[in-house]
Amino acid sequence: MRRVEDLSLIKVRNLKNVMSQLEDYEFLQLKKMIITKCDELENLVVTTENWIPNNSFSELKYLHLSMLSNLKEIWHGTRLSFGWFENLRQINIRFCQKLKYVFPLSIAKGLRQLKSIEILDCNEMEGVLYGNEERDSNLNEEACFIEELHLYSLPKLVGFLVNKDLSMTNNEVVSTSIERPIGAFDSTNSIDDEQLISLQPTVVSNNQESHAMIGVIKSLRVLELYGLQNLRHIWFQMPPKIMPFRNLQHLVLSECHNILYAFPYQVAKLMVRLKKVQISRCEKMKEIVTEDDDEVDTVKDTIVFYYLKVMELQHMPKLSVFYGGISSIAMPKLEALRLEQCNKMEFFSYSSLSTQMLERIQMNGSSYPLLGDLNTTIKRLKVEKL
Repeated sequence: MRRVEDLSLIKVRNLKNVMSQLEDYEFLQLKKMIITKCDELENLVVTTENWIPNNSFSELKYLHLSMLSNLKEIWHGTRLSFGWFENLRQINIRFCQKLKYVFPLSIAKGLRQLKSIEILDCNEMEGVLYGNEERDSNLNEEACFIEELHLYSLPKLVGFLVNKDLSMTNNEVVSTSIERPIGAFDSTNSIDDEQLISLQPTVVSNNQESHAMIGVIKSLRVLELYGLQNLRHIWFQMPPKIMPFRNLQHLVLSECHNILYAFPYQVAKLMVRLKKVQISRCEKMKEIVTEDDDEVDTVKDTIVFYYLKVMELQHMPKLSVFYGGISSIAMPKLEALRLEQCNKMEFFSYSSLSTQMLERIQMNGSSYPLLGDLNTTIKRLKVEKL
């Protein structure tokens, strides 16, 4: 096993752990591992206080886990070596119905090469990273540099980073020692009992930003969220000094029915590299960019999406406007705008709007030339339809 570079385990019987103290082998040169349909597998690795291989999986770049009906943990043990998975670049997890978490936060600072995470149809998944308040409070803020995050059909997802001791009861997070999560990437300490749970990175320590997540929210280029039924916020009350999502280029939201808006105003101003937005079937979404009373600037500002070329908004019955605040909106490179079954929308923006490259819009299956500006076009098409 020390020389194996490519390992696939498919329909292997009587396999409960890929690696534990009971086996006399290590994976020193393994670069690619695929494990699928091993119904008895419970853990990828089991370590103990007295047995922690230092070099296994240090060269692993690609990990694929799928259709593992009894997989409970990837790493099981009280201690983990920081050298593990230090070259891991991509991890795909699909149809692992008992898996609740992916990475322990205690090794997150070693995942410097990790670029892509995809998790699909894991019904018990509660968090991507999990941590401990005391042990993980001093992690380096440059721990993770994930560029692509794809989350699909995870009905119990609590947050991106959660405390492993949290439990789910009636779609709420139950905890007596730390705050309940609110937003996707959330740094607030206030709690609103009416808000639903969602992705959030800072439940690990009280009154402290999660340094392990700062690298993630700065480096993300692609964020795709599908079928996250509990999600109400993507990001919520983010401190401006973090410069959240400044590298985000492609955002996809679909079937996240409890989201009321996509971008807070303060975050939208920082998303200068955004190129493509696709939002569909979010039944409660009312606007794409929103202004809270505490966030509104005293001086009228301009939100500029410098590189945004494509926007698709589809099947959202409550969407009334892209942006309803007082600041100006500029999309100097917008070339394609598609509106499908957003029948409540009468204006694109309540404020001044600049889309000098846009010549036509797609609306409910047809293409129309711009009749003046975008707001005028949408309003006239709405009137003509009525």
